[in-house]
Amino acid sequence: MDLNPVINVENVSKSFIVGRSLGRNTFLGEAHWIISLIIRVLKEGRILRALKDINLNVNGGELCCILGPNGSGKSTLLKIIAGMIEPDKGNVRVYGFNPITERSKVLDKIFFYSSSQRYSLDYSLTVRDQIEFYLKMLGRSASILDEKAQLCIKFLDLERYLKTPIRFLSSGYRQRVSLTRLLLTEKELILLDEPTLGLDPTLNRRLILFLKKLNKEKNATIIIATNRVHLVEELEPDKVFILSKGELIAEGSPSYLISLIRDKYVIKIEVANVNKNVIREIKSLDGISDVSIKMISNNRFEIAIFTNTREIFKEVYDFVVAKGLHIQDMYLIEPSFEDVYLKLTGGDFYFEQF
Repeated sequence: MDLNPVINVENVSKSFIVGRSLGRNTFLGEAHWIISLIIRVLKEGRILRALKDINLNVNGGELCCILGPNGSGKSTLLKIIAGMIEPDKGNVRVYGFNPITERSKVLDKIFFYSSSQRYSLDYSLTVRDQIEFYLKMLGRSASILDEKAQLCIKFLDLERYLKTPIRFLSSGYRQRVSLTRLLLTEKELILLDEPTLGLDPTLNRRLILFLKKLNKEKNATIIIATNRVHLVEELEPDKVFILSKGELIAEGSPSYLISLIRDKYVIKIEVANVNKNVIREIKSLDGISDVSIKMISNNRFEIAIFTNTREIFKEVYDFVVAKGLHIQDMYLIEPSFEDVYLKLTGGDFYFEQF
């Protein structure tokens, strides 16, 4: 691992204007899009803050994760690092260069992939044609017989689909085709936005092992943006940057982040029904430092109660039963990385919908 920062982000902020679009086919016309933008802001737009004063460093050869709930600013931050979006304020340096104004100096080093790229496939091409197109983009021999291409095809289980037009593939297999870009790349800095989205468990596991191997054997610097805590746990990254509502609220190795929680125990309760007032009342009980909740499935929730004493277990049980909650399971464990994440980000995201 290189201890010199490959990525340096200083005081970066970014906001977007959102509102009902007037469209470019209105009387304003294409040439007056700026007027349309001003009208949107004045009449019905609002400012959405995506990032606020972000500071972080990534050293060469590190495997890092940007973790946060939907809308926390993960994708925006990754695109700013890639030079795809310009920040409103702050400085970004990639290998010492500004990725926007000095893009030509870093372009050959950066690889960016998003799970949404399956929508950018050419549906008129066959799988074979699309892979050969990727090979041409990489400056390799545009032949499906390319040794690395053959390994990718086998890795992604695409052999029997090589002659199939992409428009006939399922969304999962379109995702596999788009992933060939990632497996073929030999760039030094790899930026991935939700790379496992839509993958089945088998391929999900294969991709995790591939990324860990790429990091260790090729010393590739890899940053993965995700909202999946279990993906982070499986990757065992050097650093995790946790975002919430556009702010960087914690960073460090998973073991370091777990150490931030001083509570010795977590009481986990799976219930079929829950309400916001009950959660607040549980949180007010003596001996409880915090409470988080996540939805497991429809009408099934997991409550995590942070405490330093085992003795409170029965009191919590009696309290929850008295409040009419239907307990499906209840147990006491030591805090996990997921518990840390839910505690740091608020944990009660479900109730934001009330």
